[in-house]
Amino acid sequence: MNIYKRGETYWCKFRIDNKLYQYSCRTKDKAMAQEIAAAIYSDMIRDKFNIPVKNKSQRLFPETYQEYLKNISNSLRTVMNNNIALKHFLPVFKDKNITDITISDVMAYQLQRRLEIMNKNSGKKESEINFDWLNKEILILSNFFNFCIEKGYLDKNPAQRIKKLNTLSRIKNIIRRRLIF
Repeated sequence: MNIYKRGETYWCKFRIDNKLYQYSCRTKDKAMAQEIAAAIYSDMIRDKFNIPVKNKSQRLFPETYQEYLKNISNSLRTVMNNNIALKHFLPVFKDKNITDITISDVMAYQLQRRLEIMNKNSGKKESEINFDWLNKEILILSNFFNFCIEKGYLDKNPAQRIKKLNTLSRIKNIIRRRLIF
């Protein structure tokens, strides 16, 4: 690991598996830059070898979600929507530590719910099925993970990059049918 000064700030440079990584330590203090560089390096090594973090939060999803419910808006609709969504979340995330929930877990949840909705509407084409509620569930999950980030329980939101299911194609098909007849 190499620490060097560029302009007035310190930077770190190191190699992992023959890949060069460079990061700004965003400080003018060399001792602080060395600590930051060591932290960045150890985080990257942990990720590469799946080494668990020592002080990992041991918060289970149901308890943390109940804490979230106490802190959200007190509007009746918001509380009802979050409680309804919780009924769908619990079978999937019930025994999971919130720090163990990944993007792939959220994507698997979305796929599972999508198949449930499609099975309920088995006589319809996929373009005719309304996925608005499922999109709302993913938004609720994303808001929950943002709450966890604010509280310091998580570093990143696993539901942030989940794409919404396309409801536009359903609307286009309905309009086309009405124009044809």
